[in-house]
Amino acid sequence: MEGEMMTNQEAAREFEDSLGLDSCLIGVKYSEESDPKGDTERKLAPCEAIDVVRRERVVVNLSPENCNCIGGKYYLGLAPIPREQIIRVVMDVHKMFASEQLAQKFLDNVPPPRGRGNFVVMAPFSYMSGEPDLVLSICDAKQANKIVSLLMYSGQQPFTYNLVSSGCTSLANPLITGEIDINFITDHARKRVPNFASYELIIAMPFSKFKEALANIPHAGAGRKV
Repeated sequence: MEGEMMTNQEAAREFEDSLGLDSCLIGVKYSEESDPKGDTERKLAPCEAIDVVRRERVVVNLSPENCNCIGGKYYLGLAPIPREQIIRVVMDVHKMFASEQLAQKFLDNVPPPRGRGNFVVMAPFSYMSGEPDLVLSICDAKQANKIVSLLMYSGQQPFTYNLVSSGCTSLANPLITGEIDINFITDHARKRVPNFASYELIIAMPFSKFKEALANIPHAGAGRKV
């Protein structure tokens, strides 16, 4: 397919086959309207929605009404959650930081994307007709290395990496930084979504980075099937 304009279905097949992915690529798009084919009824956290899409291969519309995770609403910019409330969540529930000052600094470094839309639509990338904002790959370390190596092939520069890997930050960080996010999935998210295998992680790519990695598959050593 080199030199040709691929459909999302063709691009997904090329990427998934070349990297040997077991889970389908997931497209994520902010929208003012829900996808009419999507589920708006189930109450889900973003990490749960990622798992539902990859296992059931369905479309999920996350909104302030059906996102049942306060952190997810905050990180995805779906609702104006007070900063003090989020600090209490990361301190008391997740126990992520030794002090409120550290929690404050973390939140300063990870501002939520604002004003992008009322819905976060998630679907198998191959189902989407247009360009998503992000493409997610649930993969193992070997496959994650291949993705990073595909981007290195065309000059991926070092970038600041945020160590906290809650499922929802994999959706927020790339929209703010314009870079990929390597998400190891926190213990809290894994308890909430036991379907995540211990060896799995999430690579979240802005769509421009996904296209770059895809274009490098025929040329880079990391694109070879093994």
